[in-house]
Amino acid sequence: MSPPPAGERRASGEREAGGLVGATLRGAAWVGASRIGGKLLFFACTLLLARWLDREDFGVAAYAITLIALFGSVPGLGLAPALIHHRDDAETLDTGFWLGVAAGCLAFALVWAAAPLSGWIFGDDRAIGVTRALGLVFPLEALRNVHATLLRKRLAFRRRFVPEMVQSTAKGLVAIGLALAGFGHWSLIWGSVAATALGIPVYWIVSGWRPGLRFRTAAASRLLPFGGHIVAVDLLGAFVRNLDYLLVGRLLGAATLGVYTLAFRIPDLLIRDLCLTLGQVLLPVYANAQGEPETIRSAFRATTAYVAAVTAPMAIGLALVAEPLVITAFSDKWREMASVLPPICAYAFFVSLAFNLGDLYKALGRPELLTRLAILRACIAAPAIGFAAGVVGTATAVGWAQALVAGIALVANFTVARAVLGLPVGSALARILPIGMACGVMAAAVVSVAPVLETSSAATQLLACSLVGAAAYAAALRLLAREFCEDGVRALLEVLSRRRVAAGAAP
Repeated sequence: MSPPPAGERRASGEREAGGLVGATLRGAAWVGASRIGGKLLFFACTLLLARWLDREDFGVAAYAITLIALFGSVPGLGLAPALIHHRDDAETLDTGFWLGVAAGCLAFALVWAAAPLSGWIFGDDRAIGVTRALGLVFPLEALRNVHATLLRKRLAFRRRFVPEMVQSTAKGLVAIGLALAGFGHWSLIWGSVAATALGIPVYWIVSGWRPGLRFRTAAASRLLPFGGHIVAVDLLGAFVRNLDYLLVGRLLGAATLGVYTLAFRIPDLLIRDLCLTLGQVLLPVYANAQGEPETIRSAFRATTAYVAAVTAPMAIGLALVAEPLVITAFSDKWREMASVLPPICAYAFFVSLAFNLGDLYKALGRPELLTRLAILRACIAAPAIGFAAGVVGTATAVGWAQALVAGIALVANFTVARAVLGLPVGSALARILPIGMACGVMAAAVVSVAPVLETSSAATQLLACSLVGAAAYAAALRLLAREFCEDGVRALLEVLSRRRVAAGAAP
């Protein structure tokens, strides 16, 4: 039988891409509702904690958070992507669960024994206790990781809403209660541990899966090699993401580290969390599209453009209103954050554009590409961030070094994606061009109105600049990329329509 004509293949690819984008949007809607809703709740709690706790409290808690995040991928053994990539038969799932539990317990034991090193790394003995306490999250997370992965693989993102919200709510409320009771930096640590523990039974209930008492060597031999690449990538990525925390804490002290880590909260909430939300959806969706290159190319173009359309104005807008935002949200004692926020926004934007590619490499079974790119990024990051922290000696300089490293890594990612996977990087970037022009219009509007508001309160400046910037961006994007906007609105309305139909049909 002869292959279909090129026009039919393109049409078929576009239809499949539409289905892929629709599935992505539907999943992202639910993941976003849980992640962003939970993060907004915890962010509101953070605003209160920032007023009750000192900068040093956030810095001391950041000691433990940094070290746990640095090695946090090791206990997971890369099992989540491996389970998504392989079929989920009972033996594979049971084996993955017990592998994870064993690794989580071992990781906690190692953290407890090695905790004195954290005191030496940061030059502060307070780091030892908080590191040991936060290490409890390793065995606790292992008890629900497979359950969360199953929900993700089956695209059951609506059912993940409850456990995500339970964890976010518990984290914020426990931390606030302990802070009011005078626990200082310990309130942040025990809030995280409590949230992880409370999420376990909820994940077990909503997933409906129960592990069996069996372990198969053959299943482990399938999971571990794939997961090994993921662990290597995550370790290198965690090293790059946390090297700045290590150096700022070591060289500039707990108070400066507190300012630096809190500066990451806003871009994390609005930009990086959007990427994590999409990543939860894109990995299983891309995995289901293996063997359909035209579908993957079309989806890559669409996803890259729509991510840029959301994250670019967020990053530029946050940088433009940094000072009134910090004063309004965190109080004047955190004013130093205002100079750190712009480079962190640039970093978050560069990361957002490359995030899509990481999920694509994993879904297509090419995690070794991520390993090589992570090695390259680590080699660039170490001297750049070291110079910024050790020679320039400011948190702002460290932020700009991170942004530079992320920009170089983005170029490397796009180069590999085009050369190795044949992805249409050029056409994807062409679709981003009008978005960049619309952001320029937005920036000009905000800069022009800012001098008029100099004598106004910080809250008034923030509100006025935000409204002017949003209106300018929306109008400019509508004018410069009309078809792009209409396609996005149609896709979103289709998703909402399907959700209403599904809700009406539900018992």
